[in-house]
Amino acid sequence: MEFVGVRTIDELGRVIVPKEARQSLGWDEYTEVKIFTHKDTIILERKRPIQKQETPDMKQRIDFVP
Repeated sequence: MEFVGVRTIDELGRVIVPKEARQSLGWDEYTEVKIFTHKDTIILERKRPIQKQETPDMKQRIDFVP
């Protein structure tokens, strides 16, 4: 984890992610992020598309459908 600076929350509750941090993560102005909280910490994580994965349990359910 790398410290990238200090920002102030504006009157609308927004925080600007520093350009250097966005560039290093490959985030642009349309990147969607998931927001998590834990105690006094906020974590931003890039939202990735859900990939359909077939598990053995799913396979059993699909095979069971008449």
